[in-house]
Amino acid sequence: AGLPGAVVALRDGEEERPRIHAFGLADTKLRRPMTPDLHMRIGSVSKLIVAATLLRLHRAGRIDLDRRLADYLGPGQPAGGLGLRAIAAHRSGLRDALENPAFRALLNRDPAAARPLEEVLAAGAALPPRFAPGAGVSYANINAILPALAAEQATGVSFPALAAQVVLGPGGAEGLAFMPEAALPEPFARGYRHGRRKGRIEYGRRLFDATHFNPSWSWVAGSHAGAVSALIALIREIDG
Repeated sequence: AGLPGAVVALRDGEEERPRIHAFGLADTKLRRPMTPDLHMRIGSVSKLIVAATLLRLHRAGRIDLDRRLADYLGPGQPAGGLGLRAIAAHRSGLRDALENPAFRALLNRDPAAARPLEEVLAAGAALPPRFAPGAGVSYANINAILPALAAEQATGVSFPALAAQVVLGPGGAEGLAFMPEAALPEPFARGYRHGRRKGRIEYGRRLFDATHFNPSWSWVAGSHAGAVSALIALIREIDG
């Protein structure tokens, strides 16, 4: 991918401990090498945490994934007649705020600024759906966000706290923290991505330092961060 550095953990079914390897640089200016103990964002791997939390809440009877979204969030919701399970399987047809040109322009102007969830939801809702609810499959952050909001309504607990209670804490993966802000705890690897000269969040060839890009626009669908050891603990917990 042309990125400066990476950390890779490998484990086959017979190995007790994974083999962890660090490659390249964690900071291109200081020439600091990548090491396995550094914090970094896990991006959309956060959706794995969302899915595991929803399933465990369902099994505990704290939420019913086969009930309609509208049963939890009230009438008038986009795809409100669809069940939470179908939405979490990306069958809502709804589109993300990032697909809204006006919202993308805001992010490009100031990627470090926090974006309220209400703004994110409104930007996505302003776009026509890709298809009727349940008529297809289309990957989007909103399909993790809406069931998470329903879980909050059902339990009276914030979704990041629910994830910590039922998935991250029991599995020893507390180090994967919900961090919807521009800062990361020390020590951390700087983050890089390829963008366009006039659009830092657009995909392109120019390498940008995106360390302090604020992930709040993704909420629970993309805002967790931690070291690789915590990610390994999460996988073990889910894998059983």
